[in-house]
Amino acid sequence: MQSASAGNDSQAPSPGSPAGARWLFGPGIDLFFGCGFGYALVLCCVLAAGPGIQTWLSGGLLAIVVLFANTPHYGATLLRVYDQRETRERYAIFSTWITAGLLLIFVVACYWHVVGSWLVTVYLNWSPWHYAGQNYGIALMFLHRRGIAVSPRAKQWLYASFVLAFGLTFVQINGVQGDAAYGVEASATAPDDFANAYPFIPLAIPGGIRYVLLTAGFAAYLFVTAGAIRMLGRGVRAKELLPTVSLIATHSLWFVVPTMFQTWNLFGQAVPFSPAHTQYAFIFVAASHSLQYLWITTYFARKEPTYRGQTRYWTQCLLLGCLVWTLPALVFAPGVLGNVGYHEGLVMLVAALANVHHFILDGAVWKLRDGAVAKILLRDSGASTGPILAASHGRWIRHAVYATSAVCFAVAFLGRWEAEIGLRRAPASGDVERTRTAVERLAAIGRDDASNHLRLGMIAARNDRPELAMRQFEESLAMRPNATTWLEIGMLHAELEEWKESLHAFETAYDLDASRKAIARRYGWSLVQNDQPERAIEVARAGLKTHPEDRDFIALLRHAQQRARGEESH
Repeated sequence: MQSASAGNDSQAPSPGSPAGARWLFGPGIDLFFGCGFGYALVLCCVLAAGPGIQTWLSGGLLAIVVLFANTPHYGATLLRVYDQRETRERYAIFSTWITAGLLLIFVVACYWHVVGSWLVTVYLNWSPWHYAGQNYGIALMFLHRRGIAVSPRAKQWLYASFVLAFGLTFVQINGVQGDAAYGVEASATAPDDFANAYPFIPLAIPGGIRYVLLTAGFAAYLFVTAGAIRMLGRGVRAKELLPTVSLIATHSLWFVVPTMFQTWNLFGQAVPFSPAHTQYAFIFVAASHSLQYLWITTYFARKEPTYRGQTRYWTQCLLLGCLVWTLPALVFAPGVLGNVGYHEGLVMLVAALANVHHFILDGAVWKLRDGAVAKILLRDSGASTGPILAASHGRWIRHAVYATSAVCFAVAFLGRWEAEIGLRRAPASGDVERTRTAVERLAAIGRDDASNHLRLGMIAARNDRPELAMRQFEESLAMRPNATTWLEIGMLHAELEEWKESLHAFETAYDLDASRKAIARRYGWSLVQNDQPERAIEVARAGLKTHPEDRDFIALLRHAQQRARGEESH
């Protein structure tokens, strides 16, 4: 939900005048879902649980939570824009032309990866701004419904508070390394060298400058936020500001607090505030935002003449959300029209497409200055439109859309289930066949990638299934050449005492990634074993440049030198 801009008059009535109901569903539901009390409760539980939460709340389980908590809010926007002919025509430039343009960009990005990186960068930078706009708009809505007159100056200060919160997040994620992350899918099965094909492109703000900007920005945020609350509270009972102040506090917990805690390293490795746990922070905040969005869109939908009950509405939102998230990934899966594995970048590209499209549509249809929106959210004065008569010839399209959406939901759920049960839990327990089943099922639903085959090969090798392991390693390399798979092949050949084949595999891995200690160390010892001590000395010395005084490389160097001297003596 987006508000009118800060410079526009919110048309607030004078204090004490009727402005519709003070709450949408009631204080309990509104505070819990709309104002962030639910998020604060979850955050307290997570902090109390500590790092141990990762043992039972894994990335795979979080992905299932995302399916039911986050996905429906995308469908809510699609329903708002596309379900009725009047809205489709009214927002045609967004619903048709801009949508077509985004789809074209997505298709190009599937083959020209730099375009995808820019789309991902736009999405991750825009995302906190979108969240700020929603919280700001809801804060104004609650003020209006309570009949609190908001002066232009107070409105500007309130707006500035949310802008500064966005600014802090923007600076944080655009550091030299780039702190943006996305955690909608569990990608723990992929090793480090399976880099995302669509990396975030940060502005690369130097650390010193970033620290100064964040510290100064935080001081400005505190000053402006306190000023906004003081202006809004003039002549108003404190309890009347509870929803608005709660929204300010919630937005601070979403973005300001994590940013400054990481900047000053206040909580160490606390989940979800530490840099190592950005996936948890991202998902918890996204879930809170999405449930907040569904809370207000459900209220709006109840006023529509097409509303047929809450269960039906939420089911429609879930199915349509799955459609926009799943169909592009199916069509452009490896072996269909695409060439990037699901966890190796495709899911990130789909996320960028779905979210940028959502941001654009949301900004067009949820403005408080819009007559239909204001009638329900500000004045609570009945239905937003007259009766809508659906054309009979369009019913088959609607049925086809929902049938496709149902298939997409099944694919989305199965994909998340197999990622958690088959690719995380089964390998941990040594269950080769269950892991194999998961890899096959994921391939069947378009979620095949090199890292899946690598994971199966690794668990097969460790359970004395060398033939299966080698086949899976070869499948992985066929999809994406990578150092980790060559390293695993080298270790498998070494266990089988196939020394020449092992050396070749380690050498190939070293050529792909000479900086990795495990690869360099095994390559060096393999060179010694294959009577190439001079080359082993070079590898050991190169390793010591990267890892000074490392015991493994010192031992390798000494042994290789002894072997070389021994050969010279003969």
